[in-house]
Amino acid sequence: MKRENFTAARIAGFQCAPGKKQTIFWDGKTPGLGLRATAAGSKAFIFETSLNSKTIRMTIGDPRNWAIGDAQAEASRLKVMTDQGIDPRQVIACWRAFKTDHLCALNFDQAYLHRI
Repeated sequence: MKRENFTAARIAGFQCAPGKKQTIFWDGKTPGLGLRATAAGSKAFIFETSLNSKTIRMTIGDPRNWAIGDAQAEASRLKVMTDQGIDPRQVIACWRAFKTDHLCALNFDQAYLHRI
């Protein structure tokens, strides 16, 4: 699929392909940033890349709540992490547990903070 720079008008016009459950449109400006449009009509910015020879995909958020520039910045931030070998899904999970799980907090500090 052709990559085009995201604009508000393009995002508003993106629709799921007929007969499909979802269609992903890729931003021409920011590597890994996509917009997922579902058959039910919902849309979400996503980030997809390869980490340790496996594809990972994460939801960034609803385009009604995320400005295009903010979604691009978030995708760029996630790409920097994966380029360093850091799985952002693990960082997020550990951050959520930070207040209650001191072992996780210690591991988070030792494994990730010095690399961010």
